[in-house]
Amino acid sequence: MREGSLRECLDDGLTPADWYLTLNQRVFFWPSRKRLRGLLNARAYRKDVQTVLTLDTRSIVDAYADVIQLSPINSGATIMSVARRGRQTFAPILEFPLEPYRRRRGHRQIIAEVVIPDRVVSIKDHVLAVHRVRASEVLEELWRSPRALQDDGP
Repeated sequence: MREGSLRECLDDGLTPADWYLTLNQRVFFWPSRKRLRGLLNARAYRKDVQTVLTLDTRSIVDAYADVIQLSPINSGATIMSVARRGRQTFAPILEFPLEPYRRRRGHRQIIAEVVIPDRVVSIKDHVLAVHRVRASEVLEELWRSPRALQDDGP
C-alpha cells in the first residue's frame, strides 16, 4: 500500500496506522475466481508460487453468519484506484447496502471482499481443495476433500 495515497483516502479521522491495524484484525477471502485471479496475476505476485485454499462458501457463512462482513472495495489496495475507506468499509453481511451498489455499478462485481473479523477457527473444516498456483497456472493439487466438486479450485 502506498501510505501517501492511503492517507488521502481515509475517512473518520483514521490514520494509516489505524487502517493497517483494521486490516490485520481480519481474515480476507475473495468472493470469486475473477477476484482471485486478479490478485494472482498482479505484477507484484505473478512470479511467486501461492497456496490457494478453496472453501465451502455455505459452510463458512453458516459458521460465521453473526460476524461475517462484506466490502465493496479491495481494502488493501491503493495503487490502481484509491477508493474512500473508513469505518463503513466493512458492513455486516445482513446490512451490506447491496441495492445502492447495484444501481451504481450495474452487474459488475459488487462485493470485493468477504471478511471475518479476528480469525477463522478450524479452517480445515471448510476447505474443499488446496492448490499451488503461479499466476493463472495450477501447478499442483495438494489436497481435495471428498465433498469437493470437480470444478472446486482456482
